[in-house]
Amino acid sequence: MPFGANLDLSLVNETNRRDVVAKQGRLVELLEILEPKIILFHPSYYLGLNERDLRKAQLIKSAKELNEVVKSINATMVIENMLGPELLKDENRERPLLRTVQETIEIMNRLPNSIGSAVDMNHIKNPEELILAMGSRMKSVHIADGTGKHENHYFPCSGKGQNDWTLILAALDKAGYRGPFMYESAYDDEKDLMVCYKMLYNNYLISSN
Repeated sequence: MPFGANLDLSLVNETNRRDVVAKQGRLVELLEILEPKIILFHPSYYLGLNERDLRKAQLIKSAKELNEVVKSINATMVIENMLGPELLKDENRERPLLRTVQETIEIMNRLPNSIGSAVDMNHIKNPEELILAMGSRMKSVHIADGTGKHENHYFPCSGKGQNDWTLILAALDKAGYRGPFMYESAYDDEKDLMVCYKMLYNNYLISSN
């Protein structure tokens, strides 16, 4: 789903928050014709200073309201973790919500179980830790390599990132994840996607024996 400074589910101003929920809800209803199974939302845009707890509460209200709309079209709502190696983006802004394993656990525990987790492998260092923390609640993934510090979106087989794909695949297996292995990274040819997956999976099988 689209998001940005003015399409933020955690906006402090209640009138503006409700307007965002209404717009997102209308879009979900329009998407019904596509018969989506998973609809992914971002938890927030950048935050102001010292308003994190209020933003969490606003996100939770919005998510609960939109979850009903998503369920009405027989889809599952998921919320994606966001990049946040440190709290501050700059002197005036904090990083978005769901920036750490601990914060993701806290917020997801305050949401209905029907709302799932989407784990972006580019948004966090050691993504296997978040995968294991979410377990069966994880319903979607974004596959990309990175450092956990920037929006790198490296191709997993490029050798540029720092993710340990053997640990990631082991965590996905332990969590019982059976959804799409959805790449969110640059590549030269679509054939590279399957070649890369097979290489990662074979490396995992070798290491687990």
